[in-house]
Amino acid sequence: MRSNLKFRKFQKPADFDPKMLHVKDILQNVEDGISVLDIKNSEPEVIQTQLDACMGFYKTLSEIKPEVEYVIKTGRTIVEKRQTDNRPISRIV
Repeated sequence: MRSNLKFRKFQKPADFDPKMLHVKDILQNVEDGISVLDIKNSEPEVIQTQLDACMGFYKTLSEIKPEVEYVIKTGRTIVEKRQTDNRPISRIV
C-alpha cells in the first residue's frame, strides 16, 4: 500500500508546481500594487492614472485567468487522488 501512495505522488503533473508558483507571483504583484487605486485626490489627471493602473491590473488578471483555472482544477484533482506529499501549501510556496 505504501508504494502505491508513492507512485500516486509521482503522478502529479510535472508542470503543476511551477504554474502554481507563477500564478502566485503574479497575484502577489497585483495585490502589492493595488493600493495605487485608493482614491486620494479628485484631480482628473490622478483619476486617469488610477484608471490606467486599473486597466493594467484587469489585463494582467485576464491574461492569467486560464492558468488560475488550471491550477484550481489540477489542484483539486491532486487532492482528490491523493497525489500530494501532504506538505502544507505555505511550505511549498
